[in-house]
This record gives sequence, C-alpha cells and structure tokens, in this order.
Amino acid sequence: MDRITESYLKYYSDKSCDGCNRTNNLIKDYQQELSSNGYGYINLAKFIETKGTTDCLREDFKPYYYYLSELEKNGKLHEFEAFKYLNNESLQQLSPLKVKVNSKEYEPNQKWHLIVSYLGMNVFLKCRTSIHSVICPELWMWMFETSDDIFNEKELDDIYNKAIEFKLGKIDKNEWKDYIKPYRQRLHSAIMDC
Repeated sequence: MDRITESYLKYYSDKSCDGCNRTNNLIKDYQQELSSNGYGYINLAKFIETKGTTDCLREDFKPYYYYLSELEKNGKLHEFEAFKYLNNESLQQLSPLKVKVNSKEYEPNQKWHLIVSYLGMNVFLKCRTSIHSVICPELWMWMFETSDDIFNEKELDDIYNKAIEFKLGKIDKNEWKDYIKPYRQRLHSAIMDC
C-alpha cells in the first residue's frame, strides 16, 4: 500500500458521517448519478447492492466484490489491508457489502465512498492513490467537514456553496478543481503530517 493511501486510511478510519449537514444536503439534493463510463462510486454501490447482478462496465468490480464477499463470509473482512485501521465497530458501521443507494438516507455515505469505493479499490488493484484526481463534491465536502478543525465554518460554507454551483452546472469541472485546490492541498499537508 502506498504512503498516501495509508495516511488517508489512518486519518479517516475513525471519522463519522454523523453531523455532516453540508455533506448530507449535497447527497440528498445532488447525489451523483450512475456514471455512463461505469467508474463512479454509485456504480460500485449499485453493483454491490444487487449482489453483483447488475450489468457492469468496469470488469474490476466483480473480482473486488467477490473478494470482499469471501472475506465477509469467512468473518475476515478486518484482514483486508484497506480496513486494517478500522476497529470492529467502525467496520460493522461501514458494512462494505450492505451498502444501498438512497439519497434520502444519505447513502452510500462518504466514508464508504472513500474507504471502500476509492481507497479500498486502489488497494485491491494495487494502484497508487491520486487523491487529487477526485472530483466528487460530496466526498470532498465530507473530507473537509470531518477534518478536525483544519477549516473554519465560513470556509466550509463557501466550499459547500461552490459545490452546489458545480452540481448545478454554473461552473465546470476545471473551475471546481481550481477552486478546491488550495483547500485540498491544506488538507493533504495536514494528513501527511499526522
């Protein structure tokens, strides 16, 4: 596992989705749709929710799902390298294979998105994590909201409002990425310094 992946897993393993009102509002009002290229976290969640029975454009979803299923069946989910920083209670709450897609209940939550869908998939595929390539406003909002006071309330409100602009198409992907870049860099520095 690369250093970035490990650092982010350590940092976010004990974070909660409770009380993340901005993130929950983004999920409820603007949740990402199924991606036409098959690469979104909603695509993976839907694939897992249907126990691998939906059509899947991404061939690596199937072996990842079956790998996690086998670990779960044998009571060994905690042995997956991406889950090693989760205590038993956190792993049960995260419930990697009990995910559902329901924006009214803020599901899938962003801890699942980060640890199971993004970092977990990278660990499974033995890929280096490029956290800076993540675009999803819901995920960034959660990561910023749970970041131990790295950002103040005004900054979080500003990020939230810009995320809504992006979701509504008022700014494009590059403008969104440019906007969050200094926040993303500040967060990354803090996580890597832990």
